[in-house]
Amino acid sequence: MLEQIRFNQSGSATKDDLANVVVVVDGTEYTPTVSSDGKYYTVKFGDGLLIKKGTNKEVYVKGDIVSGSGRTVAFDIYKAQDIVVKGQTYGYYITPATTGTGFQSSTPVYDASVVTIGAGSLVVSSSNTVAAGKIANGGSDQPLGAFLFDVTGEPISFTQMVVTISTTTTSGTGKLTNITVYDENGNILAGPQDPNSAGSSVTFTDTITLPVGKNVLVVKGNLDTNWNSNDTIQLSIQTPASALSSVTGQTTGNTITPTPSANVSANTQTVSAGALTVSPASSLASQNIINGSNNVELGRFVLDASASGEDVKVSSVQVYVTTGTNADIDELNSLTLWDGNTQITTGSNVVNPSGHNGGADGALTFTIDSGALTVAKGATKVISLKGNVNASSTPTSNTTYRFDFSDGSRDWGVTGVSTGQSITESLKTGNGATMTIVSSGTLTVTLDSSSPAETWYPAQTTGVVLGVFKFAGTNEDLAVTDLSLQLPNTASSSPADITTLYLVDDNGSVLATKNSPTFGGNYSTTNRETFTFPTSGTGSFIVPKNESRKLTVKADLAKIGTGFPGTAGNLIAIATTTTSSHHKALGLSSGSSITISGSASASDGARYFKSVPTVAKVSSTGSTLTNGTATLYEFTVSADSAGDIGLYKFTFNVATTGATATSFAVTEVETGKTVRSGVSVSGTTVEVTVNSSEYGASEITVPAGQTRTYRLTATVTGASSGDSIVTQLEGDAAYPSLSGNMDTAANIDSDTNDDFIWSDMSASSHSVSTSDWVNGYKVPGLPTTNLAQHVLSI
Repeated sequence: MLEQIRFNQSGSATKDDLANVVVVVDGTEYTPTVSSDGKYYTVKFGDGLLIKKGTNKEVYVKGDIVSGSGRTVAFDIYKAQDIVVKGQTYGYYITPATTGTGFQSSTPVYDASVVTIGAGSLVVSSSNTVAAGKIANGGSDQPLGAFLFDVTGEPISFTQMVVTISTTTTSGTGKLTNITVYDENGNILAGPQDPNSAGSSVTFTDTITLPVGKNVLVVKGNLDTNWNSNDTIQLSIQTPASALSSVTGQTTGNTITPTPSANVSANTQTVSAGALTVSPASSLASQNIINGSNNVELGRFVLDASASGEDVKVSSVQVYVTTGTNADIDELNSLTLWDGNTQITTGSNVVNPSGHNGGADGALTFTIDSGALTVAKGATKVISLKGNVNASSTPTSNTTYRFDFSDGSRDWGVTGVSTGQSITESLKTGNGATMTIVSSGTLTVTLDSSSPAETWYPAQTTGVVLGVFKFAGTNEDLAVTDLSLQLPNTASSSPADITTLYLVDDNGSVLATKNSPTFGGNYSTTNRETFTFPTSGTGSFIVPKNESRKLTVKADLAKIGTGFPGTAGNLIAIATTTTSSHHKALGLSSGSSITISGSASASDGARYFKSVPTVAKVSSTGSTLTNGTATLYEFTVSADSAGDIGLYKFTFNVATTGATATSFAVTEVETGKTVRSGVSVSGTTVEVTVNSSEYGASEITVPAGQTRTYRLTATVTGASSGDSIVTQLEGDAAYPSLSGNMDTAANIDSDTNDDFIWSDMSASSHSVSTSDWVNGYKVPGLPTTNLAQHVLSI
């Protein structure tokens, strides 16, 4: 087992001259640990590398040479014990024999071949550090281009660099001056220097020394004002070996020939005047605003400098205010401009309109705080106008404000950052968002689409969802303060069905709990329960402006039986009411108390029984059709732990193709009892009721918490290739039509929906004749569209 090797790097190279050193065995790379002096590289092979008797493994070292021109690299093995090997039969460490090429009896026992690091190199290429873009006519320190100097092996220096300047112009006579070379950190490497008299090149005579690695050289310069828009400037290094003089390696002193042998061109720059286009932002929609709101956004504007040749500074802003017939500009105050989260008009620059002659439209001027608003060339910025709204009269549909440049005569103070020249901005005259001032928000409640369909539960189930309601608000944040709930099914539910009522928000927090709710309320109408919520903090229910939230009503169900309050078969639905005194919310901006509008329709609710069965298809039944007695279908019925379940009738749909099925029978697998045999098919329907003479009782009892399996069989004749029998257990499409919640087994069996008949055995003296029977409409696991098919075929 090869566990470890320690290499002695005996060459003159330092550890900093090497990078990414790895030891490779069987294609797997292992990273060694390097000693502080960089001379020893120790690699551990995890749990070890097994070398089977009679075989071998090749180990080699590879890495990157990043510097060290003229130095040497030699990965020796100083002594044999530096190769750690353990025999696998006896478990002893052994000293490996050191024979073969490179090995010797003296130290180092493995004298590696020497790698000599050659002279450094320099490759010049274009850099996208200065991308193709726009530069300002008359601008100072404008980026003209960038080059990448890739230095390897050793630092290099050169004493002269010639940069060629190519321009295209229509009729301009623009000139460049003060051309300077910077490193990527903004430090000056050479210059400033003016171009030759023809303006076709600039020669830098400063000595530039570059370290090993990728070095970006950025060239900048000043433009006079004689350039025309769309003139172009492109810098190039015409064959680096010719353009760079005295290129020398700093370690070896060797002369280095830069590459490539072709010209290297930087990205083209296009001369452009400063420019700024301003337009109302489409991202701000027209909306309602609560009267009395403070620091509310009234307008939003896009500042676009994408066509500008320089960064632009904005010192003043003018907007035009269009008002509705019931609005007055002077009812706005503390108007400010914001750049994101930064207020850019503060102190005396905050605007409080006055003297606008009632409802007349007008202009507002904002002075920007010194240096607070700059838009970078090629970029856009969005600013917002915010303020307080205090309409003196009752807001109407005509209390509106719109902030834009629609009158076409506004003027902004805009200058170029580089040139200091004034820029005439372009103001788009499209309409801004219309802000309509309203007195308060509105809140509407409806039954949410996520409210569950009618579901059946055993008594004493906790956390049953009775309904989910959606509260949708407008104009301001609204806190529900008063809520009234109703039990709409007064004929088939009562407060006694619920031991505890919960209200839960869409974050899962319980907002309110009522034990033994009476639904009597604090007013004369019965079947209502009222709740009061705080307007903030724990227990509050706040609907954000122009959004919606859900409120879920849950209940713990009562116990059913003699002496207990629950009523088997009751359907507990829930609805909200519209009684104004108990159906209210508070506007958190307006401070107004409003009546919640809308009356949510009743939920489908939850029906409960003393116990509930669960039905499931057995999937292990075979699929091959044969003549003789055949199993067509198997299913299970499980009784909830809340109580026993009675079963009276099963109905099957049996569709045959080719073969004939007769003499149907159902047996209870666990007991071996026959439920009924010799049943005939009517069309495709097979109805099986309990035969007391065969089963020994007039109904089946599934004990609480237990499961019983039922098997449908038939006598099959005439089956041949291509024939099939498709069977499924039928469910019921609707609750039976009854005068009460439940009825006798016989009366259920005479209903249109009578395919699956069962009982929760809730009657005090239960039998098939007591009124505690019902159908399979919402029995868990039994769909109203029937249970899954089982197919037998040849």
